[in-house]
Amino acid sequence: MDITTYNRLLNTTSLRLAMGLEIECLGYECHEMASKLRNSRYEFLADKVDTEYLGETGCEIKLPPLEIGSHYTNEFLNDFYKYLDETLGCKVKQSCGHHIHIGLRPINISSLDFFDKSVATFKRPRGYYFQCNTEMLNFEIVKDFVYQYCKNQNKISSMLPKSRRMNRMCMPLSYSYLDFIKHSNDLESLQKAIYCDESVNVHNYNNYQSKFYAVNLNKTYLPKNTIEVRQHSGTLNFDKINNFAHLMLGMFNNSYMNRVKLINRGETESFIMSNIFRPRTKLFKFYEIASRPNGATTQEIMSYCNIEDARSVRRTVNTIKKRYKTQKAVICYTQHSYGHANGDSNGLHDLNGYKINDGESLTRMSQGSISTDYNVQDDIYLNISESLKNYFDQRIMTLS
Repeated sequence: MDITTYNRLLNTTSLRLAMGLEIECLGYECHEMASKLRNSRYEFLADKVDTEYLGETGCEIKLPPLEIGSHYTNEFLNDFYKYLDETLGCKVKQSCGHHIHIGLRPINISSLDFFDKSVATFKRPRGYYFQCNTEMLNFEIVKDFVYQYCKNQNKISSMLPKSRRMNRMCMPLSYSYLDFIKHSNDLESLQKAIYCDESVNVHNYNNYQSKFYAVNLNKTYLPKNTIEVRQHSGTLNFDKINNFAHLMLGMFNNSYMNRVKLINRGETESFIMSNIFRPRTKLFKFYEIASRPNGATTQEIMSYCNIEDARSVRRTVNTIKKRYKTQKAVICYTQHSYGHANGDSNGLHDLNGYKINDGESLTRMSQGSISTDYNVQDDIYLNISESLKNYFDQRIMTLS
């Protein structure tokens, strides 16, 4: 875990995330919808129309990733949903869903820049999707979002029509999975925890690769760096899907700001060195040659690692010490250790040497670890406005 992660987790600023919406609607086949869009101001969406089996003539329209809550997002999408509803006369019914992909790379540029870059990227062939070049949210935050969704599954389902509560295309998460989710430590174990029930610990159980659950990580977390929420019903009312997206964003922010924490930072920890660097890189090769019983001279390191001078070797040594967070990671030998006298290097300073200190247990100051505090509230209303709370409470009453 690097310092960027620490700084972000210690930050109290709320997350800015993107949503990529998938609209399922009736009234036009795929090629018909594409033709309509191609002859409108939404022509860049024409190549993003897919066939979707909805029991009758229909299609699915994929939209570019847009920032949740941005003025530019709201203006564009409100107009587009009205275009589908009022101009084209599209319809939805119970068989339609409305999926939301939530981007896991926080937005760090202006809302207008993100909007412009996302739309421009979306216009390229092959369906490229834009995300900021920021570090992906820590796995613990994603896991806690899934945990909150699962724990509040019944409440979330009550906000949606009955057709989305036990739907084979978006099966709800079972409350009995909570402990499995809580104790998952990587993508595969989290997927199994979401999807498997009593088979969660069976190694050859393959159903976790299905996407047909309320929350889907299969082929979204990697390589797309998104998480897909599939449970919302089909709608041509932008306010409905926008409100639901804000609810999901609020859950992410509860994890990010309140529940997922940095612990044990600054404590002393013991460790034994191992080569953590990517194979065939300069750092990997340095570790490799300097791990020999007598280490390696600067000249040997320069030759083996293709480093041009002794100064660059010293910079590499400092990089390794920083990566292992201790000055003791590399032992430095003077040129006298190799039988040379002062001045023998003729000013090149390349007759000394270095040894990776991998033969003993070392200590360093811990940078801490990331952990979820499950005692902190997981109320899904914590990070949304009062007006949104009232909206969802009214939905629950209306749909009960």
